[in-house]
Amino acid sequence: MLNRFSGCKINMNEKIGGKEVSAITGTGRSGTTLLIQIAAAMGKTELVGSFNDSAKGGYETRTDFYHISPDFIHPVIKDPRLIASAQDVYDRHPIRFKHVFLCVREFEQAAKSRIEKNMEFSSYGNLIESYGKTPLKKHIVFFQRAIGSFIEFVARHDIPLTILSFPRFALDPLYLHRKLNNTPLECQLLNLESIMEKLVDSSWIHKF
Repeated sequence: MLNRFSGCKINMNEKIGGKEVSAITGTGRSGTTLLIQIAAAMGKTELVGSFNDSAKGGYETRTDFYHISPDFIHPVIKDPRLIASAQDVYDRHPIRFKHVFLCVREFEQAAKSRIEKNMEFSSYGNLIESYGKTPLKKHIVFFQRAIGSFIEFVARHDIPLTILSFPRFALDPLYLHRKLNNTPLECQLLNLESIMEKLVDSSWIHKF
């Protein structure tokens, strides 16, 4: 008896070759820097770039650059721009996504935080820093469209996805431990609690 699905073409995470990486992305102002710091403290990856004390963020791998050498791609990378450019990055660069961690903050709060830090949009829709003020509604609409398109991309390529709610994951080690279970960032709860105690400054959560 023939399987009725035998003639279907299934589009999975079919990319062959390239370096396998896990990626951290999100709405911006949503704890992506904290998560990459946690990953580095676990020994899962290395931090790249620098930390911007004013913005309270950093350590980004610029996947929007046209050429990225695999030698500079660590096992876990962070780039908030991926929510707007994942398909382009997937097509252009010699990397395959092993897992994606999507950090999501309530859109209005994320937008207000971006406006406070003078963060705007490039002509390509990616998140950038510049002067001036983009209206709150434009930031929110961007998040809605970008997150929807990103989830469609992840589903189409059959890439494992973990969605993390911010600020909850920054303040609740039990929640984060449960969400990271069976992912490339899985670790023992006591180890995670120790790492978060050193990294998390709760006074930042509602101030940036």
